[in-house]
Amino acid sequence: MDKAINAKAPQQTNKTPFITQINQDWPFNNPWSGCAFASSNFNAGLVSSTDFEKLALPPLKATNKRQAEFVAGRYCAQHALNQIIASPIVPARHPDTGQPDWPQGLCGSISHSHGWAAAVVSRQQDWLALGLDIERCIASTRAERLHKAVLRQSELDLFESVNLWTFAEFLTCIFSAKESLFKTLNPLTQRYFGFLDAEVISLNDDGIFKIRLLKELSSHWPSQSIISGQWVRFAHGFITIAGVQAAEPLHSN
Repeated sequence: MDKAINAKAPQQTNKTPFITQINQDWPFNNPWSGCAFASSNFNAGLVSSTDFEKLALPPLKATNKRQAEFVAGRYCAQHALNQIIASPIVPARHPDTGQPDWPQGLCGSISHSHGWAAAVVSRQQDWLALGLDIERCIASTRAERLHKAVLRQSELDLFESVNLWTFAEFLTCIFSAKESLFKTLNPLTQRYFGFLDAEVISLNDDGIFKIRLLKELSSHWPSQSIISGQWVRFAHGFITIAGVQAAEPLHSN
């Protein structure tokens, strides 16, 4: 599957100057019940303190680029939350973890890349945790240098069998899938794990992937646990999502 997101087809226009478009279409091939999605284009050079004030966010001491990514991501989170609850509170940055501080009973994830931001949100009665990641396609020369830090031998073998993309595109999708896995499981376990502590065991052209944990994170998340996710191509790379449904049994082989 090579379903592309049209990041330039707005549904509505935002009054915030540096945000140009907002889209609330679910981008993946298979809908996930209870999840809400929002994405936007933004121009980092136009962010200002007014944009923080409009979302009732405290100032962020960072470069213009980082401030723009932060506000655009929170703006998407607000629009995703608005599909689930009335008068949503924009998630601030948690002072200890730096992760979005979602309203009680809700979970979500935010990502951004090169002028595009997105967020996904759900009630925790439907999903315990969600991880979303956007990645620009890795350049071929960088892919050759980077792949040993990201791919296990089994994934190199998988590349030979799936025959979907170039090696750099394959690496980008695997990289993104593992980022989504980390953003899903780290809030649940408060444990760090790296790229080589998980392996993608299937990557299908229908937009579905399965990824296996190779490190024990907790009694609930032992080694060999398997999580499913989705991938989709978009303007300059990939967007992936992983998640844990409420009361979902662990899968392992």
